[in-house]
Amino acid sequence: MNDESQPPGTTRLSRLLQSIPGLQVLCSYEGKNLAPDVLAGLVICLVLIPSTLAYAELAGSGPVGGIYAALAGTVGYFLFCSSRHMNVGPDGAVALLAGVAILPITAVADAVAAFKAATA
Repeated sequence: MNDESQPPGTTRLSRLLQSIPGLQVLCSYEGKNLAPDVLAGLVICLVLIPSTLAYAELAGSGPVGGIYAALAGTVGYFLFCSSRHMNVGPDGAVALLAGVAILPITAVADAVAAFKAATA
């Protein structure tokens, strides 16, 4: 990348902060908001964990996969989006669509594994 094409005064850090809004929030974070933010995080966890477990079962994957998916979505949203009023988490419709798409594939894989085990 050619630094001459960048506007004057633009540093790598400022370009990084512009491309990852979550880092901007961390750089300008005020310590007085820590206690309410921790409380909000705990409340979100209390709501998110049971719903992710349920939606993961609905989608036909294991409960651990649902928790990892929720964690990855939340961290990804924090880094690359900037709305403070957005709730990121699992959705029932998406879980049903994923289950409908994945179930036939896993059913075939299970049948093949059962056949191989029976003929071995």
